[in-house]
Amino acid sequence: MVALNFDDLLGTVLIGTWVCSMLYAVILRETWSYFKNYPRDSLGLKLLVAVTVLCDTIALAATYATVYLYTVSHWGDLNYLTRQYWPLYTLAISGGISAALVQGFLMARYYLLTRNRLCTLFVFVLIAFTLTTSIAGTLIIAMSPDYAERYKSRVATTAWFASSAATDIVISLALIWQFYKMKTSFPGVESMIKRLITRTIQTGSSSSIIAVCTLIFFLRNNSSNAETMTGSILPQVYVITLFANVNMREKQQNDDISFIHEQLRAPHVNSSISLDISQMFQTVVSLQDEQSKAAPTHVDPKSIKGEEFSSTVV
Repeated sequence: MVALNFDDLLGTVLIGTWVCSMLYAVILRETWSYFKNYPRDSLGLKLLVAVTVLCDTIALAATYATVYLYTVSHWGDLNYLTRQYWPLYTLAISGGISAALVQGFLMARYYLLTRNRLCTLFVFVLIAFTLTTSIAGTLIIAMSPDYAERYKSRVATTAWFASSAATDIVISLALIWQFYKMKTSFPGVESMIKRLITRTIQTGSSSSIIAVCTLIFFLRNNSSNAETMTGSILPQVYVITLFANVNMREKQQNDDISFIHEQLRAPHVNSSISLDISQMFQTVVSLQDEQSKAAPTHVDPKSIKGEEFSSTVV
């Protein structure tokens, strides 16, 4: 009988549950914070948040079930340890749905900011392809659950995680390029743009890196659960990315308003710089609050100058 590496087979899944539990605590706090602080958000956004958190909860429960079945219910059954069962399928499907929801949300925000239909359509096709390949790969694994038969799902799984990472990268690059194009004659506004770019890189790179690591682990070893460890973390990273966008709006907007207000009161500000700053402020507000019904701020950069803009944003 072939000796099994329990560190690779069971230890990786156990470590995954520890990390997932810590991340889930963050998600619960952010969920409470969102529904407490943004009661006037649109019903669609609330449903998106609720469904995404529900999918992540299901994924976490599936991870716990995997560890329990392998280490308690069927401990010592070597034949059981060489197969994959329903908790892993549940984890894969719920994780794929979470990723699609968050990626779709980010791309919808991009469209509200740019109205770029071609790029938006392309990314939504990528999202649909990623979700389809995740379902296809899961079904293939369900029909051939033995670790020795993992090669049958190699194509679908490779397409799944590669397209997931590509989608995250494309979304991040699209947003970064949009921010980069915001040229300004006022040096202080550059800090606002840099904050937005940094935040986009942080949220987009984390999920793409984990997706690539999951793919590498899957292709490297047919008898390992290392990809289950990183794969169980990935849905929670997407949920945290969602909350990084919806729960930061009030603080970010207040900081930006205070900064703009202070700069517009400076004696050296002329009308062209005032128009430049108002355009930047309008972009930030559009990105953060388009889908919220909570008293949106409307700014007309063509009609606002200097002191008039100061009185508008106060």
